[in-house]
Amino acid sequence: MNLSTILFPMMVVVLACTRKVLGRKRSDYGYSTADQQKAYPLLLTIIKAGGHRGLAECHKQFKNEVWNCTLDNKHVIKELPIFVKTTLPYATRETALLHAISAAAITHEITLQCRANKIPGCKCVEVRNKQPKGGNGDWQWGGCSDNIWFGENMTRNFIDSLELADNARRAVNLQNNEVGRRVVKLSVKKECKCHGVTGSCNLKTCWRSLAPFSVVGAELKRKYRQAVKVDLVDDVLRDQDKKPVTKRDKKLVFLDSSPNFCLRNKTVGSPGLLGRTCRSDDVATSKCRSVCNSCNMRPQTIEHTKEVKCRSRKKSDRGTDTLGQESYPLLLGIVKEGGHRGLEECQNQFKNDVWNCTLDNKLVLKELPIFVKTTLPYVPTGKNPGCPCADIKKQRVRDDWQWGGCSDNIKYGEKETKRFIDRLENGNDARTAFNLHNNDVGRKVVRTSLNRECKCHGVTGSCNLKTCWKRLAPFSVVGTALKQIYLKATRVSFQNNMLQERVKKQTRAVTGREKKLVYLDSSPDYCVRNVSMGSPGLLGRTCRSDEVSTSKCRSLCNSCKMRHHTVEHDKQVKCKCKFVWCCSVKCEICTKSYSVTTCMRR
Repeated sequence: MNLSTILFPMMVVVLACTRKVLGRKRSDYGYSTADQQKAYPLLLTIIKAGGHRGLAECHKQFKNEVWNCTLDNKHVIKELPIFVKTTLPYATRETALLHAISAAAITHEITLQCRANKIPGCKCVEVRNKQPKGGNGDWQWGGCSDNIWFGENMTRNFIDSLELADNARRAVNLQNNEVGRRVVKLSVKKECKCHGVTGSCNLKTCWRSLAPFSVVGAELKRKYRQAVKVDLVDDVLRDQDKKPVTKRDKKLVFLDSSPNFCLRNKTVGSPGLLGRTCRSDDVATSKCRSVCNSCNMRPQTIEHTKEVKCRSRKKSDRGTDTLGQESYPLLLGIVKEGGHRGLEECQNQFKNDVWNCTLDNKLVLKELPIFVKTTLPYVPTGKNPGCPCADIKKQRVRDDWQWGGCSDNIKYGEKETKRFIDRLENGNDARTAFNLHNNDVGRKVVRTSLNRECKCHGVTGSCNLKTCWKRLAPFSVVGTALKQIYLKATRVSFQNNMLQERVKKQTRAVTGREKKLVYLDSSPDYCVRNVSMGSPGLLGRTCRSDEVSTSKCRSLCNSCKMRHHTVEHDKQVKCKCKFVWCCSVKCEICTKSYSVTTCMRR
């Protein structure tokens, strides 16, 4: 059974019920039909990511225990354990934790995505009109609080709806799911920001934010230790003292005793402890010994050596200061991703031109074109070690606003891009000067794309005082600006170790201050295929009607003295899908027509 086979029909039920559930408690969080349709595929992805995130946190919390949250890998990867009872056949203490931590992780993930405005129709919680209870008047509610109620209800309707059987296992699973959600809700903390004009903190605006999920994981591990064995008596869960256990108790419960996880047992998904390894850089030797001794086994320590490839840095390399060991691998991935992102934007900008930024794949992999915005998307989120927000508080301000917040660190992005890209140019020739100049133009276009964003902080809703920060424009804006500069590019020559352009029969040096692209050689004829120049030619190039209008296709073909040929195609797609209770979706097969225009010889 595939995970999506269960998830999709159940999400239809969830989203159909959510509006009623949320409408009773908080009318502002209603879900429109249009929002439901947009949210279907996104919520499936979020729920799956949240479930696996819960498993990852479980592995982290129990890495030094005999049971380290390891299950049969095939089951875990294919379908999350909380959705399929064959993966967790017994209601043990460990099963209780997996249900709780999965429900908590999905709640946490949905709430985070709601905060980022990635779920259609889900808004943050505004409590501006509510006065704080028990406060001394030096703060007020404001800002955008995390919508934990939305995450709770979505997770409750989705996961709890999977428990269809009316038995003890269902009651136990529902109890543990609710405990996971409540731990997330109780982890919400108050965050505040001062708004004194002179830097004082006479008045603060506060909002509610989720705690890191590691905090939730640690609390659930503590509850796992205190889990209670129960029985179902007259539809009520009762502990060994016959006392009822309700959702208000916030206790994890289980029906079956845990197996011996020291031994391998495929039935319960236990890999056993025999042969389990723990490296010295992950777990201290004393903890390894403790785990082995608990199962009457002895630890064996073996020293290993491994060969690694290293590269000495030449003295002529640019940017001689070294990168931190922690950030270097991450930056390599970011630089590669940024280069390919630049290629995609280039192809988007030139999709209706004869040269559409298509190059030979070998050339692309060897030398990425430079549209520079590589490290910047990771700066505000803290994903790049050692990269803080930009400090611009010392810059000039006006009377009605001041610098604050977290501005994008453009200087850091420029510095790291120079390290990775400019240092590749080791020569002292025309091509080196040409490449360095154009690299710098790309960085300057990104810098000039910075916008100022502000937020009002007037107590009564006025905008007498604003806090502002600098934010990068979308990369499509950078791409459009570079295309305009490309159309005005200047041909130059290399004389006296500098780039020079010819202006009115005289030569003039082109400096780095000028924001213009330069080139040395004339462009080839991109209408004709030329493997050595990386030109695929225009013959046989297609453009579909849903991407480019027919008139643009004609103009493109005519520019290379070719004719266009349009062919109608049909394809079969699923349509008129209906949900069938309980767990299936039936669709009809419809035929959709589309046209493809191709450039051909006259």
